[in-house]
Amino acid sequence: MVAGQDVFSAQDPDQPCGLVAQGAASPRGGYDAIVSVQISAAASGDLHLGSAQGPALSLAQLPYPLLDDI
Repeated sequence: MVAGQDVFSAQDPDQPCGLVAQGAASPRGGYDAIVSVQISAAASGDLHLGSAQGPALSLAQLPYPLLDDI
């Protein structure tokens, strides 16, 4: 996982729905990353790295609330 790598959703497998802003190996195994994705894609929960058939990504809770008025 590297910065700039595309993120895909099974909802629209032909085009990326976001990208990796930063990623690093996790001490617990796997990777931790900051990604920017479309809200609808994040809500679907079916995100993949590199292609719609790539490794599945799981989302964690944000450590801060999102503002509703932006």
